[in-house]
Amino acid sequence: MKREPRSWVRQRWWIISHATVSPRRACEIAKQTGVSVATVSGVIASYNRMGEASVQTPGSGGRRHAYLTLAQEQAFLAPFALRAAGGEIATREHIQQAFEEEVGHSVHFTTIYRLLARHGWRKLVPRPSHPKANPDEQAAFQKNFPALAQAAIATRAPSDQLPVLLMAQDEGRFGRISESRRAWAPPGIRPRSPRQVVREYTYVYTAVAPAQGKMTSLILPWVDTAMMNLFLSHVATTFAEYFLVVNDLRSERVLPSKVDICPEG
Repeated sequence: MKREPRSWVRQRWWIISHATVSPRRACEIAKQTGVSVATVSGVIASYNRMGEASVQTPGSGGRRHAYLTLAQEQAFLAPFALRAAGGEIATREHIQQAFEEEVGHSVHFTTIYRLLARHGWRKLVPRPSHPKANPDEQAAFQKNFPALAQAAIATRAPSDQLPVLLMAQDEGRFGRISESRRAWAPPGIRPRSPRQVVREYTYVYTAVAPAQGKMTSLILPWVDTAMMNLFLSHVATTFAEYFLVVNDLRSERVLPSKVDICPEG
């Protein structure tokens, strides 16, 4: 009885133990076991009629009215998992439509949320990637970057004894698009808001050397060769005491002196 994991089964065996080892009135057993008199009478009466089967019951919990078994649910979600791994976005509406086709009738949308929660799915913002990005070329660049950096360092003049600083550079666009959003209003009133689609952007250029804790950046109005050259001149001036090797730049751009480049694929 002590090793029984189900609390209700332990409680029933405790009541039966009191009734068989030291028979007493139901009210005394109820007081000893901390249950009602009706519970004691019911447990003993059921045990007298059905024996051990009346005690070893499965309980009231569990999934008794599931549309699919857990194995069937895993098989149902497998195609959506493959699509998610391939970069496709699966929404609750898509999964619900497929689930209703699987079970042959409509279901409430909360059924889909519980299904996904049972199997550890969570709602995430997709990781952005450029449509022209080549994962193989990126992996090759990461693998070969030390060799590229050493090749760039080997090009400097023998008299150049400046310490080498490896930096990563990138640029990002920041801005706004004017767009009306939802607003609270009393019944019968729908607010009117002037709207004109306006796009305003600015660009931030940054170069970092994480290992040394060094960084520099500029906010510039455009992304073009002239702005890139201006930023690289700024980097060269800021870190004039170093021989710079910068990666993640386009090789066709003009670079200032003392800045070498490792173009990313």
